Amino acid sequence: MTEPHYEVTTGPTMANRPVPPNNGVSRPPATPRRKRRLVGPIVGAVGLLLGAGIALAVLLPMYSQAQADADYFRDARNHVRAQTSTATETIVETETLIETETETVTATPSAPPEPEGPATTFGSGTYLVGVDIAPGTYLAPGGTLCYWERLAGLSGDFEDIIANGLSDGGQVYVEIDAMDVAFKTEGCGTWEMSG
Repeated sequence: MTEPHYEVTTGPTMANRPVPPNNGVSRPPATPRRKRRLVGPIVGAVGLLLGAGIALAVLLPMYSQAQADADYFRDARNHVRAQTSTATETIVETETLIETETETVTATPSAPPEPEGPATTFGSGTYLVGVDIAPGTYLAPGGTLCYWERLAGLSGDFEDIIANGLSDGGQVYVEIDAMDVAFKTEGCGTWEMSG
């Protein structure tokens, strides 16, 4: 084991400081520190400028087209205004040249059509009794899924159903009472009053 080598120098801070042996190897001269490269920030700035250039290249034609459209519509509006004022001037000048003749014609009004009563034939749908359809006994040809309801109201609640039926084929007879509010039918064909 080698003992540490002590070098004595003058001065209060360096006294008795141990110096490691160099074992016969000389130290290379100190290399100057390299300057920090600004590659990252420069690449970032170039990328930002390149991106801004691309954005301008994309957006500038769009802006130019929008501006061209705005100019076109402004010019068209001004053209229409100019045409309108020309037409107005022409009418004003023409009015002085036209003579007006007045002729009185008396027309006899036709009698208003007689209001029709409630229908006695109808197809699928919901009908107000006494307004859309007349009360009475009705016959329908039926069908495989013929459904009908006599209704005491139009709320859609189950309690509004006075009577209902589902036919699996063959004719269907229903007596619609004057006190019923509505009649609903689906898939039964044309209902006709039978008497």
